[in-house]
Amino acid sequence: LMPQRFGLAGMAEATRVAFASTALWWVLFTLPLLRRVPEPPAERTTPSLAALPAAVLGQLANTFRHIRRRPQLLQFLLAFWAYSDGIGTIVKMASIYGAELGFGTGHLIGALLLVQVLAAPAAVLFARMAGPLGPQRAVIAGLIGYAGITVFAYRLSEPWHFWALAAMVAMVQGGTQALSRSMFASLVPRAQMGEMFGFYSVSEKLAGVVGPLVFGLVTQATGGGRSATLTLLPFFLVGAWLLSRVDLARGAAEAAEG
Repeated sequence: LMPQRFGLAGMAEATRVAFASTALWWVLFTLPLLRRVPEPPAERTTPSLAALPAAVLGQLANTFRHIRRRPQLLQFLLAFWAYSDGIGTIVKMASIYGAELGFGTGHLIGALLLVQVLAAPAAVLFARMAGPLGPQRAVIAGLIGYAGITVFAYRLSEPWHFWALAAMVAMVQGGTQALSRSMFASLVPRAQMGEMFGFYSVSEKLAGVVGPLVFGLVTQATGGGRSATLTLLPFFLVGAWLLSRVDLARGAAEAAEG
């Protein structure tokens, strides 16, 4: 926002420096992991490079077989893929939508920073709410909040609206994601935790292309992103409905059996 104060030519150069600072951040915080955390012994031999694709596909097929034998886990994943896609679309498209409405870069960056500042304490409060409600109901409440956020986004017109939207997202984002991981962990056998969480993470990214695709298509068709915000409603409502049908106790019992 103030590139000249740092001896930079303009915002384009400042953005490049910001990316470089992110790379430096990752390097610095990787060093303690490399120096202090021992690598556990490998449980199996690593296949050769030529055999690696077949080994990966075989392991993926095995993961699908495990999931198919656990209906509660499968039901949870279907719900998670739906609402996670909606959450990811908000994260990806928020600044684009704000820029389209004419909000300045200062408002866009400031609102995104506000999310980072509020998300951690909000996640703690959300976790406390999960105590009396349980994680399933707490996440469903968060998804209802996300549904309200999409409706509010449709009516955005002033910069302060964008700041309010960011605060609303911060209140539900961290807690919803953390409790989702907690529920998933309760549905997974301990011996398969690494395998299943790897699948959980990658499948979330693969499923997350639908929301931005629909958002982009509607934006192009209507000439703007306002109507496209409402396309996120089904992701949250369907996700909440699917999640409400998951029997966590039964799923946890299935996981305990191995």
